[in-house]
Amino acid sequence: MNRKTVCIDLDGTLVHYEEWQGEEHFGKVLPGASAATKALHEKGWFIIIYTTRSNKTILSKFLSENQIEFDAINENPYQPSNAIGGKPIADV
Repeated sequence: MNRKTVCIDLDGTLVHYEEWQGEEHFGKVLPGASAATKALHEKGWFIIIYTTRSNKTILSKFLSENQIEFDAINENPYQPSNAIGGKPIADV
């Protein structure tokens, strides 16, 4: 894969962090978050949302509903098999 890869945290980076209130509770999307992920995609970046939240179905729905663009959640599907199990490999 020749695209550059970026990992972006969710809580406190793309959305306002509020005390943990469950998998389905998210803070408000921070100003510019949607535009920033859109701009990254337009420039050809592969976007991984990397978060301690584990329910990818809930996350995917929230991100899509809030126009936060992403390609993967908590993993880099292009990562070499001998490097799986830790943080996703990314350029940024």
